[in-house]
Formats: sequence, structure tokens, C-alpha cells
Amino acid sequence: MKSHVKELGIREDQLMVGGESAGGGLTATLTLYARDKGEVNIAFQMPPASYDR
Repeated sequence: MKSHVKELGIREDQLMVGGESAGGGLTATLTLYARDKGEVNIAFQMPPASYDR
């Protein structure tokens, strides 16, 4: 994505991440990884929705 920001119309310095179930765990991992690498800012981390079952 970073090499196609102009054609996608997105910012190269920020991302939004989110996921459900296992994707929620991957989202948390990706957010920590991005923080540690310091190459991109996570602008928003969407928490998984809770279901009332």
C-alpha cells in the first residue's frame, strides 16, 4: 500500500487496523509491531465488537 498511496488516495504515514476474533489478536500484534518499528503510525485501532449471545 505504501508504494501506491497516490493512486489509492490514502496517507502513507497512518493506517487504521481492525479485526474480529483471531483478527482482533492480529490487530493488537500489528499495532505493537508498528509502534516498535516506528515506520508508520496506527491512526486508529478498531476493537472487536462484542456479541451478546
